[in-house]
Amino acid sequence: GEVERYKYGPVPSEVLQALEPLRRRFQAMKVRVVLEGISEGVLYYRLDAEEGVLCGAGGKLLHDSFAGELARLDPALAIRAAAPLAVYGGSS
Repeated sequence: GEVERYKYGPVPSEVLQALEPLRRRFQAMKVRVVLEGISEGVLYYRLDAEEGVLCGAGGKLLHDSFAGELARLDPALAIRAAAPLAVYGGSS
């Protein structure tokens, strides 16, 4: 909710820029990368997938893939999923 939003500091623009190609690639797979912000040097993110994109292990794969790509872009950046994979576009 609204309160959570303020737990995190803003994501630096150089991180946003580094993540842009990654975000676009996930977007092509119908997955939205939502950066929640940074807290104590850890980047919190969320992956929102359109229904039908993910089933079972798919969610974990996406998280692993995101983490792996990000480690290549910025090995110093620690990341953590702010929420488990969310599915939007209907009830599941």
